[in-house]
Amino acid sequence: MSFTRVSPDELAKAFVEPEWAEDFLDELIAASLWTKGPYGYLGKSWAGIQYLLDAARVDVEFFMDGDPVGEKGYLHGWPPKLVAETARKLSEASFERLALHHDAERMDAEDVYPGGWSASSDGGLEDLRKSYEGLVVFFVDATARGFGAVMSFSN
Repeated sequence: MSFTRVSPDELAKAFVEPEWAEDFLDELIAASLWTKGPYGYLGKSWAGIQYLLDAARVDVEFFMDGDPVGEKGYLHGWPPKLVAETARKLSEASFERLALHHDAERMDAEDVYPGGWSASSDGGLEDLRKSYEGLVVFFVDATARGFGAVMSFSN
């Protein structure tokens, strides 16, 4: 799972032309342009972060927030207002607050993707921290620019 910032015009175009959105994201990745600024890449950490957000009662839902872009179901557009709301919620929820809910054995028992949490020496906590902190930077930066985002998910 990843989030890519897009201008309001690019987001509007993505909803009208989903194929354009797919090509746009592919071109950014191919040209490594997504590395030129904050990028909300969660990789396999997404479910662990969602688990911690849910446990801490932080009202952010990666899959349910945003609107589908096209019919394939793996792209969702997040308008600037939702990006700003998410930036606020994530900024208010320190990782230390989320980490209070980290329990590697329980996460494994509840089949939190990708699994194997308890096999890691720190239960995957450092990877979750890095991903979460990068996500906060991404949403705050996109908000400061008045941008929206496109969430992409592939398995």
